[in-house]
Amino acid sequence: GGNMFDVIAKTRTISVTSIGFLFNGGFGDSHGFRLYKRKAYGSYEPVQFDPAEWELLINATALSTVESGSNTGTLPTPVEVAGGKTQAFYIDGGDRGLVSRWSGSINDIMFENEDLEITRGSAVYHGAFSAGYEGVPGGGFVSVQYNTCPPPPPGAPTASPIVYPTIFPISHPTGSPMTTESPTDYSNCDSLSLGDSSYRNYPENSGEGGNMFDV
Repeated sequence: GGNMFDVIAKTRTISVTSIGFLFNGGFGDSHGFRLYKRKAYGSYEPVQFDPAEWELLINATALSTVESGSNTGTLPTPVEVAGGKTQAFYIDGGDRGLVSRWSGSINDIMFENEDLEITRGSAVYHGAFSAGYEGVPGGGFVSVQYNTCPPPPPGAPTASPIVYPTIFPISHPTGSPMTTESPTDYSNCDSLSLGDSSYRNYPENSGEGGNMFDV
């Protein structure tokens, strides 16, 4: 089971570095999960039940907590979403399952800021890519951690660029000074988060593992 949803980058490229979610119970223990992304840009809807269209990003375990849910941890490779593009994700909670809101429409925008939108998405019934809940709004407990610049290419510097002396510039045979292009400094990217932050503030859930509430 689990939840599928779309992350829509607005005007600038973002890099998704981790995703938060909520197991359906089992608090205090660790449980297995799998995180997938759609191989191509676009919504999950046309390929919801076709595993050949999805790429496994991480297969791991995470601690289930009632306060802040769970998190994939830093992804081995950040997922770059270009400005104006839609990237679909699928979190499969394995045997434990995940919490969903079960309300609204699958295309509702659950969360939004100046950088991106997160859609409500669809719930997936028992088993990865099963068709049990086709068209049923999911809207699971979810948060997206991201950077506001693309990941550096292999070998790109992460510190400040080297400053070359300019007192005695080297000249080309034409007599014009040689200019050195400064490498991009990837150390100044903003790391941000959008989505649910505390289960105690969570408005709705499926109730499959019981409900907690205050009186």
